[in-house]
Amino acid sequence: MTFLRATTRLAGPGLVLACLVAGGPAFAQDAPLPAPLAAPQQAETFALGDWSLDVFRLPGTNEALCVATRTYPNGDRFGLILGEKGRGLLYGRPGLQVKEGTSMDFGFSVDERPPLRLPGTAYDPTSIMSAPLPSPEGEKLYEIFAKGGKVIIGSNQLKLRSEAMDLAGSDQVIKALDHCAEANAIKVVHRETAAATPGQPSTGASVAGSTFDSAPTSPTPTPTPAPAAAEPPTATSAAIQAAISAEAKKRKAGVGYAVALPKDVTGDKKDDIVLIFVLLEGETRKGYATVLKATGKDKYTALNTVPLGGVPTNDPPIFTTTGMSVGLEAGPDGKARDVEIVITAKSLTVQKK
Repeated sequence: MTFLRATTRLAGPGLVLACLVAGGPAFAQDAPLPAPLAAPQQAETFALGDWSLDVFRLPGTNEALCVATRTYPNGDRFGLILGEKGRGLLYGRPGLQVKEGTSMDFGFSVDERPPLRLPGTAYDPTSIMSAPLPSPEGEKLYEIFAKGGKVIIGSNQLKLRSEAMDLAGSDQVIKALDHCAEANAIKVVHRETAAATPGQPSTGASVAGSTFDSAPTSPTPTPTPAPAAAEPPTATSAAIQAAISAEAKKRKAGVGYAVALPKDVTGDKKDDIVLIFVLLEGETRKGYATVLKATGKDKYTALNTVPLGGVPTNDPPIFTTTGMSVGLEAGPDGKARDVEIVITAKSLTVQKK
């Protein structure tokens, strides 16, 4: 997955980072955490080229943590951590001087792409740790590093910006973390999502309000027994179908597939419905996104629909504190990319690159 461009604008304490929200609380808020960067002698350690892999057992529990770290010539330390609560990032610097347990933003940018930010926690005076991302978002997070060349870590709150740190070997390290998790019976929590609603692509005709799929009928249909009466759609599924069908009718298009994700993206502590869907406009597939804002029990108001500028992949979106990042299939240039969407209580806006 890629995250746009230009960390060259990150220089100095005025750095402003986009915000990435983890699906769960930071490790340190849930269980005692050893300081793997500060005290590697506490762990069983394995060398992986310029990296080391440490396996920790949390005190008083059967829970294990797999932590891969690398120390750079200037003393900076960067790491990847995998535990039951998800996948996260580590950063240490001599003289950082943070109070253990302090919360802060934990921003990162790989290969000069615009930065994203995870909630962070200080777990010793010279080291900070991001909140973990559950599956499948955590795997997507690590894909960024597996394919990356350099990473910069930053924090607005700490007025921190690291030098660009080499990620060579990170792809093999991430594979080793997965093997470590398997060997130590680490089962990463999985973020539940609403069921996808795939269907056979239509030919591009308008979509009826009662279905996601407007597949054409045969010119000479073969009689079939009448199907059993279907259960009436729920209020939520009806709202989803209506929102997507309205956009399809507006564009005189058919619906290829749609995915509905429950998530409070408007900040009112109610689960909204995030919709990512593909319309078939003639022979062309085009991706769109909208939000059904929860206004009460089984009641929703549809916000505006935005074009994604491409076809969404099967990867889950990464939700941010300002909206979400959606991965797109490779275009004519052969390059896959992402689109960043800002979501407020009133509208969606695609960030321009």
